[in-house]
Amino acid sequence: MRYYFLKPIRPAQPAGTPVLSVSPASLTLDRTAPGNVATFTASLNLDSGSAVAVSVTSSDPSVTVSPTAFPLGGGNPLTRTVTVTGAAAGPDAVSLTVTAPGQTTRIIGISRPQVPLDLTVTPTSLVLDRVSPGNVGTFTAALNRVPESSVSVSVSSSDPSVTVSPASFSLITGNPPSQTITLTGNATGPSPVTISVNPVSLTAKTVSVTRTAFTPAAIPGLALWLDANDSATLTLDGSSNVSQWLDKGPNAYPFVQISSAKRPKYLTNVINGLPVVRTDSVDDVLTAAGIPVGNIFGSGGTTFTAIYFGQRVADTGRTFASLRMASNERFEFDHDIPSQSAAHGLLQTTVSAQFVVTAPFVSTQRNIVSYFWSSGGQFNLRRYMNGAAIVYPSGIVTGSFTKPVDAHIGEIGLRPQAPYDFAEVAIYNRVLTASEIGSIEAYLVGKWGTI
Repeated sequence: MRYYFLKPIRPAQPAGTPVLSVSPASLTLDRTAPGNVATFTASLNLDSGSAVAVSVTSSDPSVTVSPTAFPLGGGNPLTRTVTVTGAAAGPDAVSLTVTAPGQTTRIIGISRPQVPLDLTVTPTSLVLDRVSPGNVGTFTAALNRVPESSVSVSVSSSDPSVTVSPASFSLITGNPPSQTITLTGNATGPSPVTISVNPVSLTAKTVSVTRTAFTPAAIPGLALWLDANDSATLTLDGSSNVSQWLDKGPNAYPFVQISSAKRPKYLTNVINGLPVVRTDSVDDVLTAAGIPVGNIFGSGGTTFTAIYFGQRVADTGRTFASLRMASNERFEFDHDIPSQSAAHGLLQTTVSAQFVVTAPFVSTQRNIVSYFWSSGGQFNLRRYMNGAAIVYPSGIVTGSFTKPVDAHIGEIGLRPQAPYDFAEVAIYNRVLTASEIGSIEAYLVGKWGTI
């Protein structure tokens, strides 16, 4: 008889004992991102079948690790990557201790070199428009590491046309410590402007600010723009009279005169050495006919702003320009002489707004004249000369423009025409803000000379 003995089957056991290792054995961490982060790996050379619990600790809280504990082997990976992150502060040397039961403790040396304290600005150059919203920009001043003590910083502009906020601050906290500075430019001033950033006991830095050239097109809502100094927009006949003046606005409407006898003159070196288009006191007129009402009036044909820069040629006549739908549906823009009212507006039902002016326009005196209209409401049609409200309405102009508009340089209206030197005209389909009007007036004065 034979006997058979069965032995239980045991799983194969790996030869040897697992050994914990780390790599690399040393790291260098900067004080600021991105160089303040590094990694190392902790590994077992073999799997014994049981998990080995590994923990990692730092000798100083300025250096942290993640994860701080994890298993290796026993169904878990044999290798784990550990992320090390250094703060800006802390000692120059830190050690990491990696331990596991039954394993030799491993030490990773962390070098934290101190770098000379410095301040940087970002960006080092900016472009600011002359009007909102593009007239505001920012830059950041930052230290390259946390300082031993607070650093005071002052900021200044080389020209008052660009202001800074804040003008002074201190840097102490953060990684790295930083401050955002806001720059605001007005409509005037030179280009470029230099912003100086001066940290106490550190090297000063600068930001160069370029100011874009302002034009009426920078303000939203531009409907018409005529510029006598742009020869490319003017067509002259053989007598240097203007047969066409092309609008520089978004729709490029041509102001034309077919009759040679009714064409304004083109004269050079009249205002600040620049040319003008001069209408007479009889019948000179240029017309852009049939402009869709929505292209020149806003809010359903109920708002506009019209700005004229030029000078009266003689103390005679009255009306120098108009916006017209029909004989009794129009806005006429008038100059004043002592015996006459200053401006008049007629709209649809011939409801008028009559003005009384405190001082008449004077021959060869340059003026910026601004007209504002918003249908209905008290003081809804207003006029300003050279930035000041000099006339006030005694009536309210109501209704709306609903038909195509004829715009006139010179006038074919009911009252005598005023001879006028047109330098520049800008019409908007909305009521501009005081700031926007100030920007346009500054642009006109800078170009055409002091009023």
